[in-house]
Amino acid sequence: MIVTGVSICRNLSLNYITFATAEDVAQFYRERMPALGWRARPVRETRAEDYAGTVLFYSNRAGNSCIITISETPDGTGVTIMKQGREEPR
Repeated sequence: MIVTGVSICRNLSLNYITFATAEDVAQFYRERMPALGWRARPVRETRAEDYAGTVLFYSNRAGNSCIITISETPDGTGVTIMKQGREEPR
């Protein structure tokens, strides 16, 4: 995994490239996010229709939301995680 950028506070943005397939990465987040207290939410088609990759959207009881985008790149599978929320960092 190659991490290309990260910012942590109430909001988080993380970009990385992995050698796992896009489908394997999507499956990983589909399994792990609910186990960590996140609930899958529908993605508006108007936001995702021009994006060729996978978009996953989650929220939790603390009022946080998380969008994960997954796409194939020439260097591997690119993943971006964007978390926004009300909860103070611990």
